[in-house]
This record gives sequence, structure tokens and C-alpha cells, in this order.
Amino acid sequence: MADELTKRGDTLSDEFKFRLHLLSVPHGQEFWKMNYLRFFYQSNILHDIMSHTLPNSALEALSNSGSHLLVVPDSALSHSQTTSQIAFKFDDATHEQYRALLGLPYANSTGANTKVAIIDTGLGTHAGIIVSPDSRNYHDSDPKNVNDISDRNGHGTAVASIIHDVAPNAQLRVLKVGDSNPISEWNVIAALIAAKSADIINMSLAYGLPYRDCPECGRQQTTSSRSVVFEQAISEIGRISANTVIVAAAGNRNNGALDYPSKFGEVVAVGAIDSQFNRSNFANKSGSNYGTRTPTEEEHKLVFFAPGGGNGEYVGSSTIGRNLQGTSFAAPYVTGLFALYYGDPEKARNRAAALKHFADRADLEPRMVGYTKGNHGHGVIRI
Repeated sequence: MADELTKRGDTLSDEFKFRLHLLSVPHGQEFWKMNYLRFFYQSNILHDIMSHTLPNSALEALSNSGSHLLVVPDSALSHSQTTSQIAFKFDDATHEQYRALLGLPYANSTGANTKVAIIDTGLGTHAGIIVSPDSRNYHDSDPKNVNDISDRNGHGTAVASIIHDVAPNAQLRVLKVGDSNPISEWNVIAALIAAKSADIINMSLAYGLPYRDCPECGRQQTTSSRSVVFEQAISEIGRISANTVIVAAAGNRNNGALDYPSKFGEVVAVGAIDSQFNRSNFANKSGSNYGTRTPTEEEHKLVFFAPGGGNGEYVGSSTIGRNLQGTSFAAPYVTGLFALYYGDPEKARNRAAALKHFADRADLEPRMVGYTKGNHGHGVIRI
């Protein structure tokens, strides 16, 4: 992973307490190689300990209960909604309703001097959105394509368009991590590390495994999987950049549990509602996830809902009329609101203050149909 960052003109800062290295192995040998690498590293560490050649700093690290040697496979991530076209147009029937629902327009700020990182499929040039020159491509393996953030999917263009609509003067940095599902976890981690200096990071992504039913008992395997490495990267960003806000989509499985990475307690998790404050059900018979539990079954205190289409409504459409709905498009509304808050000269540029502001505003009137704190956290977000 250090190599992946270097190829794109970034570096894995010495501020990080961990190092990541991405290795390519023959297809079908992943788990065999994982076991071999674990044995190789552990046997060498034991040899150095026995021969007293291990530096004191390494001994200190090994004695730290928080230190881990991890050899893990490349997990797959997916977008909560995809489209094959790169053009995006807001839906005339709902656009102003959604803006009013969020408390827009907001006279105090346009998001100026706020840095927003968008980890997604890139951005279409037709969108007319000016982005930061340090936008990068973490998907294509050819270093010559490092600056090519062309969106061949459309998902990233829609996400960026929503953020730009809410906070038009925010500085957007696009970090492309894929063209279509599945998306490499390592590409996303590299982009996440590179985005550590942003004020807000938007990830309309979810970990995913294929559905698999047990032929004996009929039990269905979950499509949400946890990554310790990803969680460590998120924690490190919080340690280094205490005021960085990470926003992620809750997922579209109509499940009473959040998808990763929104399930992590440090991340602002965003579910979807329609214009009438109903939790969203989508055209593909899925629906917005909900719930307020972290991986350790503690209360997730950063759960909000925002417009994402559903129940016959759409955030927008592609050039061929494909309608877009999902928590992927609710998350950037929230990212845009945080950009407005950080760009407001009368507000403290502080993560804790921002979270309190939105929690207090949302709690003034929990307008969601069927709202409960245990299922919907703070409810509908407003600026």
C-alpha cells in the first residue's frame, strides 16, 4: 500500500502508526500465501528475539497490546447504487423539496475554504465542477493514469454533484477507486489515507460478500463484512486529524443493522428518507438500512437520515433516464451540510461542535415516520 500511494505522488506519512504493503499473489493461492506470510513473519520475529538482534523499538511495539501483524486478503467493496451512465440531472419533482427538508438555502455559508474528499468512481468532465488539482486515480494500475479521474460509471459524478449543489464553494478532491463493482478495499484504504487532511470525507461505499444460502438450513450469509485494517485506517485518521468528519452510506439492504464502514462508531452513518419523512424503500425491492449499533454492540451516536429517493421518488437521473436512489446519494447531502458548517465563519471549525450542532438540530423535531432513537439515531438532519 505504501507503493500504491507513492505511485500516485502521495506518501504514507510518518504520522501513521502502521505500514501497509500490497502484494500480488497467483489467483487461488490467496489463503495459502496468507498462512505462509504469517509463518514467515512470526518465525523471523521469534528468531530475532532469541538471538537478541531485535531493536528495542520493535520489542516495545510487540509488547504493546494494540500492535498487530495482519496478513489479510483484498476484500471487495461495492457502491450502494450504480448506474452505467456518467451524466447526472437532479429530479425536478423532488430537488427543491429535498433542499427545504435539509434547511436549505443556508445564508451563512457556501462551504468556502472547506476541503471535501470524495472517494468514489471519479467525476465526469461534463458535470462542469472544478476540483482540486491533487485529485487522484487509485484504480488504474498504470502510473500514467494517476491524474485521470474520468467517471466511467456515473456514481461518483452523482455524489459530487450533490455535494457541489449543497456547498457550491467547497473545494472538492476526487479520489477515484473504481469503475464498477466490486471495488478493491486496498484502493479505498490508499485513498482514505491520502484524504486525511480533508475536512470531510465522503464514502458512499459498503463492504460486500455475495449472497450465499446454506443448502441444509437455508440460512443466508450476510453481505456486510468487517475489515480490521479499514477500521485501523479510520481510527488513525481520527487520531491525526481530529476535526476530520468521515461520512458513509448506511447501505441498501433494508436491514436493521448498518453496513460497514458506516457501522464504525467514528463514522457518520447516513440512511435515506423520502420527501414525506418515510424511510426509503427502493425500486429493486431493497430499502435503507437502519439501526444504531457499532461492531462492539455499543450505541452508534452518529446516525442521521437524509433524502435519498425511494418510495417512488428519485434524487436524479442519468442521461438515458435511469433513476437514481439509495443511501449512496443521501450521504453526500450530509457531507455538503458539514461543508456548510465548516465554512460558516460564525461556527467553530471543530468536529465535536459540528456533531453537536447537527444532533441538536435534528433532535428538535424527529420528523421521521415511525421514528425511534434505537432505529434511527438523531433522525432527519438539518443545517
